Amino acid sequence: GYENLYENYNFSVEMLLEMIDELNRLITKYGSGEWNTKETANRLVEILVEHRGLVEAELEEINMGARKLTRKDFLGPQERAKRRELKPQDKAISETKRKNRFKYLTALEQKLHDDKHREMRQLARMREEQANKHSTKVVSDRDLLKALSGALKQIRTLKAAGGLDEETALRLVRRIRTVASEAKVGLAKSSE
Repeated sequence: GYENLYENYNFSVEMLLEMIDELNRLITKYGSGEWNTKETANRLVEILVEHRGLVEAELEEINMGARKLTRKDFLGPQERAKRRELKPQDKAISETKRKNRFKYLTALEQKLHDDKHREMRQLARMREEQANKHSTKVVSDRDLLKALSGALKQIRTLKAAGGLDEETALRLVRRIRTVASEAKVGLAKSSE
């Protein structure tokens, strides 16, 4: 019934060495002259020697990297301390990855903003051309461009500061695009 008891667990090198030391102590004790005449002691020594071989095989697998230890395994105090020392480095690596992702997303957002700004300037030029044909204007093209551009900058700033989630920011940008698109359509209809 004990064969599969520890099958899903591994032991650290430190723990395995302690086991081997204890098994050697027991083998020496029960294999000595005082005990070697008793049948149960001889059987116990056989079992302990067999178990020591299994523990030594496990130790070899850990040392060769065939078995990987996880935080759920039986780790000794030295192994736990070693892992605690490694954690700040892991955090530094993940912090670097986070900063790189942030830089990438910021650059991507800036490119989208620049593309949109270029599109808005083009739209403003088209509106100005149309407005020159028709003298009645409610808002100048330049003012509309500034207002839409300012709104996009505010959305980007709020999103970067964590004041807007991704979905809300995208929804607001789509609304600005709709306004820009409708302004363009309105100009085209008025020129007909």
